[in-house]
Amino acid sequence: MAYGRQVLGTIGTTIQLSADGEPGAKLAGVTIDWSTVAAVSGSDVTVGDGVVVKVGDKYLRYGQVITRITATGKYGPYDPALSNGQELLVRGRAFLLNRTATNTEPADDHPEVIEAGRVWRARILQSEAATHTLALGPTFVEIGATFPELRFVEATS
Repeated sequence: MAYGRQVLGTIGTTIQLSADGEPGAKLAGVTIDWSTVAAVSGSDVTVGDGVVVKVGDKYLRYGQVITRITATGKYGPYDPALSNGQELLVRGRAFLLNRTATNTEPADDHPEVIEAGRVWRARILQSEAATHTLALGPTFVEIGATFPELRFVEATS
């Protein structure tokens, strides 16, 4: 018989972008086109919120901007190098992921997204430089223009 502390599982939720959980989220979510997301290669990835993504699986990080793909109406990660709609930051066709989504969880095909409300600025995948890329995300100025109803909360120590 084992004695002492035994961890049976985890309780609670992962880190989210929303600072207060108030409306501003599209609770029904959007439909992700996982074919637009690169699979993890090399070794497993642990996202900043503790989600572990195995090699071969796909994920979109909390705070990442996703945009509507013109041909399908589904959503993929913002990528200024494309010309299929994923390069466009248009209000109502672009959203921020509230939590990390993976292609291995059925509910993550339709993740909760945010377009308004209070959000943690530091949790948004954004470029602090003047350029935007798939890896860095859009610039903070572009995020502010696309999501004018966001209120940014700064972390305090």
